[in-house]
Amino acid sequence: MSECFVIMPIRRDGSEEFFHFRTIYDDYVKPTVIQSGFDKVIRADDVQKSGAITQDIVQRLATADLVVADLTDLNPNVYYELGVRHSLKGRGTIMILDEGRTPDIPFDLSAYRVIKFKSDLQGISKLRHGLARYLEELGAKSPDSEERDNPVHNWLPSLPVNALSTAVGSEEGRLRQSLAELNKQLQGYKQRYGEPESGSSGDEDVTHQVFTLLQQARDGALGPDLVKAAHEAAERQDKTGYLEALYRIQGSELRLSEREYVILAMDALQLSLPEAQAMVLQAGTIAHPADKSLKRAQLSQLAHSYDPSERRKARGALQAEIGIRSQDGRIIVPARLDGETASLLGIMLDAYHADNMDKEALEITSALIEKLPSSSALARNHARALEKAGEDPVEWYQRSIWCANPDDTSAIWFGNELHNTRRYVDALEAYSFACVLDANDATNFAHVADEISRTIDERDYPVGQAAMKRILPQEVRIETLKTTLVAAFSCDQLGQSDVDRSIEAVKRSAIDSGFVNAILQIRTEGSAELDGEVVWRMRPGERRAFAIRLYDLVKSPLTVREDFTNSPDGET
Repeated sequence: MSECFVIMPIRRDGSEEFFHFRTIYDDYVKPTVIQSGFDKVIRADDVQKSGAITQDIVQRLATADLVVADLTDLNPNVYYELGVRHSLKGRGTIMILDEGRTPDIPFDLSAYRVIKFKSDLQGISKLRHGLARYLEELGAKSPDSEERDNPVHNWLPSLPVNALSTAVGSEEGRLRQSLAELNKQLQGYKQRYGEPESGSSGDEDVTHQVFTLLQQARDGALGPDLVKAAHEAAERQDKTGYLEALYRIQGSELRLSEREYVILAMDALQLSLPEAQAMVLQAGTIAHPADKSLKRAQLSQLAHSYDPSERRKARGALQAEIGIRSQDGRIIVPARLDGETASLLGIMLDAYHADNMDKEALEITSALIEKLPSSSALARNHARALEKAGEDPVEWYQRSIWCANPDDTSAIWFGNELHNTRRYVDALEAYSFACVLDANDATNFAHVADEISRTIDERDYPVGQAAMKRILPQEVRIETLKTTLVAAFSCDQLGQSDVDRSIEAVKRSAIDSGFVNAILQIRTEGSAELDGEVVWRMRPGERRAFAIRLYDLVKSPLTVREDFTNSPDGET
């Protein structure tokens, strides 16, 4: 099996740069490599998300038959990983560079293969042709060829072409690997069980620990195994299975990681098990008292508790965390809010509204808006506070997506307000904008499908009646609705509410019921036959391109301000 590993800038999910590089990978590099005969193509962020160099990354840099390195934007991670690859493998690396974004690279690689292109139609063709030609040449070379394609191996010809395979096949390599694995196991035992008690034999203690660990592995009782079992039960909406796994975790002395506690808590929330969520977060904060993500997750749980005393406790803690206080009858607010703090503000306001403290919530959002009028998250929370206080919120919901860098949550809240007042085509416009901002969220596409299904037949109303309300453009057809549903079911995260909303859209539009089975098949198997044609699961770049086309059909001054225009690419 031949494998290609792609290293390139990743960027923040949802940003323009993220979509640029993801499109280069999804639509051009990966298809070209697969067409050239490779069985598997994987990008660095498919292995890990943190941006850190990990064992998986190093392993793939050492073993991949081909590494494609995108040097665009001078990303330090890419250059570091390229250096690792050049050290470990003397052949099988190809470099690409978008000259439109990065005119040149900071060191001389002119003697080696660098495919320079621009991300326009002609440049993309050059990229695909250059890749295909290189791969053809690579496949034609003998496996025993000593030809090198990087400066490390050219300047140090004594290095083996494949450093890892040479080391793995030697006795020294085997010894080093065994010693490293044993040391890692010993450190893991110490972390899990602590140092051996005084007076006990270190060798006997480790032997006992190894035996215990092996028995737990056979029983499926290791922490990661139990967390995985609980998570899989939650995905099946199996409350009993989730609680059984949680019971085994709580009844043991396992030490879970911060991430594992967060996974368990999110699963409990998804299953509507608030007591289980509270228990998990309580245990997590005790085990990891310094972890901010667990602490904030616990505050969110308290803010949404059924117990008024817990909501009151959460309000006070969240106010302190955000930096809001009262002085001489005035609300004192922080000078700025970052994205994480803004999300905490929304949680705190949830607790206010749950206790009908709408006036107090409005006082806080009014004070914040006066100081920070350009925050999208703050504008939508102010709109909600106005609505709860009995005032018209539409202007502020609209402002929330007119702000610089709006997010899809603001667009969804605006769409919800328009939907609730039966302005369905206007709601469609807001939801379509949400899809442009985040084409990886199935909820956004499910909302779009819902609005299309409600309005697609209204174009046949009598002229006089149609003139009284906004009508769906003729370019939006039943095929548009079907594509929207395929996009929704192509997203990684698909909640039950998204499925229910999509099924209702199918029924409302009189689409054949077999369509639901087809989109479920696309989700599970990657493709299905629709209307006599094979339809594939949509990639992120394809979903976003579709969202932009749909938004262009329905956009109006409702979401586009002449003096502050939101473009489909999220720029202003």
